[in-house]
Amino acid sequence: MPYPVVNEPARLQALHDLQILDTPPEDAFHRLTQAAKDLFDVPYALITFVDEDRAWIKTGWPVDYCESKREHSLCNYTILHETVLVVSDTLKSEEFRANPYVCGEPHLRFYAGAPLTIAPGIRVGALCLLDTKPRSLSASQVEDLQGLAQVVVGELWLRRALGSASGVSVVMGKGGPTNLRFSVATHVSSVQIRAARALLDWTIVDLAKAAQVSINTIKRLEDSESEKTPRATCVAHIRSTLEEAGVRFFDQSGVALSTSRRPR
Repeated sequence: MPYPVVNEPARLQALHDLQILDTPPEDAFHRLTQAAKDLFDVPYALITFVDEDRAWIKTGWPVDYCESKREHSLCNYTILHETVLVVSDTLKSEEFRANPYVCGEPHLRFYAGAPLTIAPGIRVGALCLLDTKPRSLSASQVEDLQGLAQVVVGELWLRRALGSASGVSVVMGKGGPTNLRFSVATHVSSVQIRAARALLDWTIVDLAKAAQVSINTIKRLEDSESEKTPRATCVAHIRSTLEEAGVRFFDQSGVALSTSRRPR
């Protein structure tokens, strides 16, 4: 293999489960790349997903160019890192100086990529900034880029929830409560919890603190492959906390479920 990989089987499975590859343009993702371009004043901002042998661009590049060979993708290096990868001058980078997009059109000289981390150690792609001249990012700009990448991940989970076969739907009322439809009243899946957090703009720490449960409990609940199932009382705490924050639950027929009571 002409490039390094990390946790590749699990990473590819997670990417394919998102069902994002080869999908048409979507406004939510376009707005995020446009915000990145404006915020960092760069000519290019891309959302890229790294498949087995290609890097597929969801948005941010001309429509007639939506993928590249994986070995030519700069984002292929971003998914090796847990933090933002910044290359101030690609011609001074051993990994990037011979890249065809550096040596040839569009002659990229600057790259910064924030990994799209959907689970611990699982990075499916990147939100990246590109420029044709060398530049740098301040510490606060790196934090801003990472923050935007987290918003992209939130949109991925919302999109997954909307298209899930498990009876989940999400509706955002302007200024009103958030609606989540659950197929089973007492069940909250990993996708549903991530979707709820994304809608509320809550981190795992925020939810754990509000629900008065441990951070590890939230992590186990959001990890669909976890062998440890959170206690029913903890799940009830989490559900009631989301309801108190404006999340409403419905069954598949659209009938509102009774509000859960926080266990004492």
